[in-house]
Amino acid sequence: MSRDRKRKPLDGIFVEDLPELLQEISQLIGIPATLLLVEHFGGTHLAIPTHFSDERPFVAVVGHRAASLLIQRYGGNLLYIARADRALRALRNMEIAARFDAGTSAERLARESGLSVRQIWNILKRPETVRRRETTPRQPSLFD
Repeated sequence: MSRDRKRKPLDGIFVEDLPELLQEISQLIGIPATLLLVEHFGGTHLAIPTHFSDERPFVAVVGHRAASLLIQRYGGNLLYIARADRALRALRNMEIAARFDAGTSAERLARESGLSVRQIWNILKRPETVRRRETTPRQPSLFD
């Protein structure tokens, strides 16, 4: 992907950070439902049935509407649901940056995230975190 192309954040995740199949799924059922799929089935294959049934485990995870859309599009297929580590790490880093910008100390962020203070500072100064912070809407400062 070209770095020059404008990227779009959706719920804190840049769609381009997701593997190709998850990008397609996110366009179909939305990022929140896609992330639920990743959380529950990431790193495994998920058999999408051809007919809707409340008995299917993925229906309870993503809800009726998203499950129906998945069945219409992928029914009868076995989908590999990637773990999406890159996207989840990017989301974690954005959440850390947002909390830091809101006044949470690096020490506290380290304790709460299970990372070292050094890693928190590394996250905050990474070019991709800085760029994302610049493209994410924020509350205006008193001095803006």
